[in-house]
Amino acid sequence: MDLVIRSSVEALVAILVVLFGSIFVKLFRDLIWRPYAFHKAYTGQGIRGLSYRILVGSVPEYTELFRETHAQPMQNISHDIVPRITPQYHKWCQIYGETFFYWDGIQSRLYISEPELIKEVLSNKFGHYEKQTPRPFVLALLGRGLVFVDGLRWVKHRRIVSPVFNVDKLKPMVKRMAACTSSMLENWQETMAQADSHGKEIDVHNEFRELTANIISHTAFGSSYNEGKEVFELQRELQEMAAKAERSVFIPGSQYIPTRKNRYAWKIDRRIKEILNSIIQSRLEPRTTTRTHVGYGSDLLGIMMTANQNELGGSQRNLSMTIDEIMDECKTFFFAGHETTSNLLTWAAFLLSINLDWQEILRKEVISICGTDIPDADMLSRMKSVCIPFNTFYIIFWDFLNQQNSSHHFSP
Repeated sequence: MDLVIRSSVEALVAILVVLFGSIFVKLFRDLIWRPYAFHKAYTGQGIRGLSYRILVGSVPEYTELFRETHAQPMQNISHDIVPRITPQYHKWCQIYGETFFYWDGIQSRLYISEPELIKEVLSNKFGHYEKQTPRPFVLALLGRGLVFVDGLRWVKHRRIVSPVFNVDKLKPMVKRMAACTSSMLENWQETMAQADSHGKEIDVHNEFRELTANIISHTAFGSSYNEGKEVFELQRELQEMAAKAERSVFIPGSQYIPTRKNRYAWKIDRRIKEILNSIIQSRLEPRTTTRTHVGYGSDLLGIMMTANQNELGGSQRNLSMTIDEIMDECKTFFFAGHETTSNLLTWAAFLLSINLDWQEILRKEVISICGTDIPDADMLSRMKSVCIPFNTFYIIFWDFLNQQNSSHHFSP
């Protein structure tokens, strides 16, 4: 009996030794040996960079630079915004050169700025440059859409998504953009009409964020735009959480711990999926309950679902997407289209407010091409000076640029 117990104890001890030994080896490899090997490989090629700090890497230095830069507003108006937007890259480029390495926690990152190297990475078709798996909050925000997939999955998503951005499919949506913009401008006029002699400030950034959300809700989800607006509001919350997470050290596996923040993020993510799934299912029902052909709609979601159905009915069914994949693509173009465009419009409005001569140039061009009409797709294609590649921009500034009274200017 004692022999059996002793054997069991020895076996258990051996298992624990192997288990903890393997954990120790893995930790040593990931926390010490691999960063050392990368550092040696970089420096061996003449590439300089930041020293490695166990677990945290370069995150504390980046966080401190970001905090210092945004502690106060811009002192001088300048086009040189890199020091403010990405202070870490601006400083590190000055210290280590235009190619350097830094550490995102325990992961090494190589920064490149040479156009030929960037072109090689972006156009490589041999799979040498794999896309990094995004952090959990970013993944919940954007979904595992075209931006984050590789290989055959990228080919599949690309075939389904590309028809959405066909110029002929986008042209009819200009009217919807114009309607949303006209509504915003009417609200601005009412606000200014109620202002006193000193005028009244309008936070154009918030207004543009609301406008782009309205436009994408209408153009992406059509009659389901109210649900689309709810998705937008939920994604804004995820965006704030993702931004904070990017400036902190990520501990692998921490996304599964039911902390208060994680539980709230899971709740938001579930609600977004419920809304998107409900919208998609509502498009599928008419086709399954009636014998007549019913389209999926002329909005972005409908175009994508039609393209997916064509692939599903073709000879290569493995190139069609599941409903979950379609929802991920909805997350991607909803957020990407909204946030980038609203920031662009805010920056454009700011630049026009301090460059009055350009206001006159653009105003003359808009009046000469559009007269007193709201721009349509054909008019936009004839504009040369107004060269920002977002149709929304043209429509938003049409009302202001079409003013016959040249005293109307944007004020900073």
